Amino acid sequence: MDNSEISNARIAILVFPFAAQHLFDWTSKVSQVVTSVAARTFVVSGGIPATVVWPDGVTVRDVGVRLHYLRERKPTWLSALLWIGKALAAQILMAVEVFKLRDQIDGIFCAMGIYYQLPILVARLLNKKVLSASMGLYALNAKLSYGEVMAAFTSLLTRLSFALSHLVIVESFQLGTYKDLVPFHSKLCNGALFLEAPERFGITVPVSRREEQIGFIGRLVEEKGILDFIRAIPLVLEHRPALQILIVGTGILDATVETALADQPWASHVRWIRRVDHAQIPEVMNKLKLLVVPSSDEGLPNIILEAMGCGTPVLATAAG
Repeated sequence: MDNSEISNARIAILVFPFAAQHLFDWTSKVSQVVTSVAARTFVVSGGIPATVVWPDGVTVRDVGVRLHYLRERKPTWLSALLWIGKALAAQILMAVEVFKLRDQIDGIFCAMGIYYQLPILVARLLNKKVLSASMGLYALNAKLSYGEVMAAFTSLLTRLSFALSHLVIVESFQLGTYKDLVPFHSKLCNGALFLEAPERFGITVPVSRREEQIGFIGRLVEEKGILDFIRAIPLVLEHRPALQILIVGTGILDATVETALADQPWASHVRWIRRVDHAQIPEVMNKLKLLVVPSSDEGLPNIILEAMGCGTPVLATAAG
């Protein structure tokens, strides 16, 4: 595809309507790039938060269905059935939207996730181009959170989605060594990360003048490693008894984190802030002497780039 074809392309960005807000925020950033080169841009999703800001020229089509966090409703079996029902409904409704847009688009871009089989199939039958974004190791994530059965099912969905896609974007080609991506090596293309308003991320307080404080910033979910972080706190305090710990974030493990911190003799060292506006992250980062990123499946989270911009050292797992 040459430059003239790209500039004349009409793209529908599909966003599977997960409960997490960050997926919509990420897609908003991606749409800024797409609208800068495409002739027309659509966004198709469900239950889109009103707080998400879309660039001028984006047409939003809300299918009206949004999933919930699986563990936030009881009993678990009923929550799982409801989640599956919503997921199927979302796929069907997004597939219908792709069909309705058949004369207005040249291709679809499937944002983070692998639950796009029906929309992708419709797009391929309509002879549209399909680009998918793989921003993590989905089967591994499912294994850590829900066990082997869900991991096997997720692996199947991953392979099916990418088999039907023309191209697959990865954060790093290193992810291509994972078993679910190896068969599609010829389709992989490297997707550059970018920061929102990078000029905000600078050093306002030198590390040498910051208090003895380390922190975790991110969603409280299994794959982010928050429980490993908490388990490490008393071990670290044995060697650095004056150290202060900051946790910033919320998620499906809120109750688990509350339990883990309850009645612990070292809990007075821990401050937990559930919600911080993204514009305040530089201020928070400039108070840390170390950011800990114990993630199990991310290639290069934006929070690491933001920490680097603020001169904050990062301790991260060798993942992705």
